[in-house]
Amino acid sequence: MSVLESRIVRWIRSLAVRNVSSRITSNRNNNASKEFDFMLLSQEGDPDFVLEERSRLLIQAGDFDQAVSVLESINISQGQQLMLGECYFELGRIQDGLRCSATLMELLTSHQRPKANELMKLVQAYLASSYNFRALLLLRCTAKLYVLEAREKNDTLASLAAIEKCSYDCFCLIDNMIEQGDYHHVVAEEYGPDFIVEILNFFREIKVTPQSVEKIELEAKVMNNVGLCYRCIKCYSPAKRYLQDGISLMRNKNISTISYQQTLGNLLRNLGLMLHDEQSRSAAQSLYMESLEAFGKAEKLRACAKL
Repeated sequence: MSVLESRIVRWIRSLAVRNVSSRITSNRNNNASKEFDFMLLSQEGDPDFVLEERSRLLIQAGDFDQAVSVLESINISQGQQLMLGECYFELGRIQDGLRCSATLMELLTSHQRPKANELMKLVQAYLASSYNFRALLLLRCTAKLYVLEAREKNDTLASLAAIEKCSYDCFCLIDNMIEQGDYHHVVAEEYGPDFIVEILNFFREIKVTPQSVEKIELEAKVMNNVGLCYRCIKCYSPAKRYLQDGISLMRNKNISTISYQQTLGNLLRNLGLMLHDEQSRSAAQSLYMESLEAFGKAEKLRACAKL
């Protein structure tokens, strides 16, 4: 783990869970608060390390405008772009935040890059602490790192499973941000699908020859997560397309394992729920029945395995 990653992990462990949908706006009028405010002001000649740490304190205090001023004054780095992107999103400067996302991807996937599993630990810490924008910015980078590591280590199935986990976390995060309101809702609704579709595209960059049952099932799970993401923002047409494509991918193969049938059952059920949202209740009921059949097959296979 790099020095920067270690520093971020230590910082995160010291944080209490916060509600990012409401910024900290408490009045700080006493002498101690004024002294704190003075210490956060950038001083001429301060090294980037000091300015980065000062910006972290400003972000914790909810002073995103001041944090942006500090972060824009220092050299570009992984940590600087991550925090700057978060601040831009918090302030509604979404296009600036997206530019930071692109730069962060370049920095994190360059020659001196972190390990994907270490970055995933940061993502999980940010999710647990409700630092949603940071988690969103890092999830796509983490998925790309797994692609690069799969090419180097030839450990494709482990990387595919990890990318599927990235897609699931991305869906859950977007679903949560939709409920948050403020710019969290705006970013999730307008750009969340782009993030999770990009993760699906990263998944497809990893080639497995011959095509394995595990890859088929994992790809169907990723497509399920993408479909659920579109459903949570009420974009039913792409949601239906991804869920149907996932079902077609699995149905076209004569495979019968417990997990395979469970994944197929989940896809059928989720497509049924989405059609129910559209008031297509007859079609939804048919899918529910197919879903129950798939889950029933999984139970029979489980029972046979115990004999």
